[in-house]
Amino acid sequence: MLSRVVAYVQQMARRRQLNAEIEDELSFHLEQEIQEHVARGLPPVEARRVALRDLGGVAQTREAMRAVRMTWLDSGRTAHSDLLHLWRYVRRSPMSALAAVITLSLTLGTAASIFAVVDVVLLTATSTRPTAR
Repeated sequence: MLSRVVAYVQQMARRRQLNAEIEDELSFHLEQEIQEHVARGLPPVEARRVALRDLGGVAQTREAMRAVRMTWLDSGRTAHSDLLHLWRYVRRSPMSALAAVITLSLTLGTAASIFAVVDVVLLTATSTRPTAR
């Protein structure tokens, strides 16, 4: 239980650090764009508006950057929501879930059996053949 709490705190600290890095990078790029537009002769207010327009929306850019930097394991919400969705599907239609599990197990079993036969007949038989002297 204590290890789960520690892992959660570490994940939250990492998320805060990641968010701070994203905000710093966004503000840096926005300031660079503003300075470029001011250097071209636009007033500062207009340069900021044009830079924000060119950036494409701060919230969308922030989310896109967060999606690039985080894996699905980093984001506990994604894995958690996937598991909840799976659980709801199983609860809603258990026969469909059972059919999917049976199909997967039969398919994997068949593939393993075929590989075992191919391994014994083709791969092992050719490697044990005596060499000519």
